[in-house]
Amino acid sequence: MYLVIRFVVAILAAIVAWFAFSAGQWWWGVVFVAVVVLWNPAYPIDLPNEAWAPLHIAGAVCFIVAGALVKTPARE
Repeated sequence: MYLVIRFVVAILAAIVAWFAFSAGQWWWGVVFVAVVVLWNPAYPIDLPNEAWAPLHIAGAVCFIVAGALVKTPARE
């Protein structure tokens, strides 16, 4: 199950990074590229559980805040 979650998080982070770069908010893109690297299932980064716990919280906060702040311009 954890592998599936890693796939979902990495894919969603890549999508959010794309939207952030498209919206001209490159700093959010950099944050989510880092999320993709940390949660990628192809080349997993092995960290102790004590390190993953705050990263899970930080990742969730990043998704929530970026979801509220990143806006792509509407096409006309």
